[in-house]
Amino acid sequence: GSMAFTTITLGSVGSWAIFLAFGIKCAFPLLHNWVQDAYPEATITGTVALSAFTTKLAVYAFARSFAGEELLIPIGVVMTCFPVFFAVIENDLRRVLAFSLNNQLGFMLVGIGIGSEIAINGAVSHAFAHIIYKSLLFMSMGAVLFRLLVAIAIRMGLDANDLKLVTAVVVLVAIVGPDWIKETGRRRLGRMRRSSHASGGADAAA
Repeated sequence: GSMAFTTITLGSVGSWAIFLAFGIKCAFPLLHNWVQDAYPEATITGTVALSAFTTKLAVYAFARSFAGEELLIPIGVVMTCFPVFFAVIENDLRRVLAFSLNNQLGFMLVGIGIGSEIAINGAVSHAFAHIIYKSLLFMSMGAVLFRLLVAIAIRMGLDANDLKLVTAVVVLVAIVGPDWIKETGRRRLGRMRRSSHASGGADAAA
C-alpha cells in the first residue's frame, strides 16, 4: 500500500468513510452543529484559531482528495443557503459569525466540486481570504466580549464610549473593508462561475 495523499474516488466503504469524516470537519448540512456549539463557547483567542484552522483544513483535504466530485456541488449549494435563515434569528453574535462561516464554506465546496483548475484556484483563494476577514470579525467580537462580558445582541446595550478604540477600528474597517472584500470576492467567485459555465458548455458539446 501507499501513504500518499492523492485523489480518492467514491465507491468503496473506506472512501465513503473518509468523505464523511471530511464532511463532519467541513460542517456538512446536518453535521454542522459542532461549529455553532463550539465556536461561541471557546475562549476569545480560541475562537479565532478555530475559525482559521478547523474547517479550512477540511476544505484543503477536499481540494486534495475529492476535487471534481460532483456530489460536493449540491452539498455546497445547501450549505450556502440554509445557515442564513438561522443567522437572522440568532442573538449570540459569535454564533451568527459561525453560521456565516458555514455559509462561506458552501461556496468553497461548490468550486471544489466543479473541479477545474480555475474553480479550484477560486475555492482555495476564497478560503485564504476568508481566514483573514473572518478571523478579524471574531477578533472584533472577542474585544466586545472582553469589555462587556457578553456577546448576546439583545443584552449588550453597547455604548460606543465603552469601546472607543474598537469602535474606531470597526468603523474604519466598515469604510475600507467592503471594497476590498467585494473586489476579492468578485475575482474568487468569478473564477468559479466561469469554470461552471465552461463545464456546462463542455457537457452540452459532449
